[in-house]
Amino acid sequence: MSRRHLTSKQHAFLEFLRTHVESHKIWPTYREIVEHFDYRSPNSVTQNLQALSRKGFLQRDRNGYQLVDRSGRDGTVSLVGTIQPGRLDRMDARFSLADIVGDVTALRAVRVAADVVAEGALAGATHVLVTEGEPEADDVALVLAGDRLHLSPADEVPSGVMVLGRYAGHAGPHGLALDVNAHAWAERGLPVPA
Repeated sequence: MSRRHLTSKQHAFLEFLRTHVESHKIWPTYREIVEHFDYRSPNSVTQNLQALSRKGFLQRDRNGYQLVDRSGRDGTVSLVGTIQPGRLDRMDARFSLADIVGDVTALRAVRVAADVVAEGALAGATHVLVTEGEPEADDVALVLAGDRLHLSPADEVPSGVMVLGRYAGHAGPHGLALDVNAHAWAERGLPVPA
């Protein structure tokens, strides 16, 4: 774990929390933290919790604080910063697919087998994301015709092919491409990937 943005005291505080949660499977009480660090006041605990929360190492909800998994095992990706005009404002945070697309409960993924030819924009795709339900006329559909997988405007899908859903994005060896609003291509006057 990077200590770039933590003071040595904050790092020790965070490691105590991690160790305690791993070994006891429960968050330490304020009293346990005060005694461990020999603080004079529980106010020091609050200040450290708030600082770790601001720096993205803890998150708080109605049940209290929780550790943020910064290893990526929880499906999150490191966020190195925000691009501003002419500069990059660096930060040490994590984000997930839900942070990009919002509600991910309607998304589904299909894996592309090695003997399927992914054509056009899908060339090299190993997984394709689709949304639940049938694509509407102005959506982009994911279509399987025999051993060929491609994208098609939903209102132009030829007969005799299998429509797998509304296209939302794909992943492959070169990363992730998302178009969670693919039906807007036509509205923007852009060509639909073939």
